[in-house]
Amino acid sequence: MKLELDKLKGIHPGILVGHLLKKNSIKKKDFSLLVNEHPQTLSAIILGRRAMNTTLSMKIEKVISSRKLRIS
Repeated sequence: MKLELDKLKGIHPGILVGHLLKKNSIKKKDFSLLVNEHPQTLSAIILGRRAMNTTLSMKIEKVISSRKLRIS
């Protein structure tokens, strides 16, 4: 487990969300509606231009776990 976390160290969380969306064939616009966030904001986060706040990260986690999206 520690080795897996070491691989992710230093990677912007938005990039990981973008990878997850791509892997599950979900459009950014559709995902932004699921997490109740502006598409522009979500796009900026996915591109690593903007930080992700705790509230949004909790919303994303809730959607990922409820829809059982493939992570790896």
